[in-house]
Amino acid sequence: MAKEITKEQPSEEAKDSMGNPVGYSHKRPHVPDGRGEPFPSFKEDKNRLKDNISERRKKESKSN
Repeated sequence: MAKEITKEQPSEEAKDSMGNPVGYSHKRPHVPDGRGEPFPSFKEDKNRLKDNISERRKKESKSN
């Protein structure tokens, strides 16, 4: 007596607001560093932002 539930498929012509086929996004996965890992990646025991600020302060103190 159970009825089979069928999922309605969108037509081939169905597009989203960006013109992509329904179910496909125009956005790439968010991987800013290009290593296939989510941001931020701190595998190298280095904090580049902190190092950059430290270097800038050293240069400023030398020039004063």
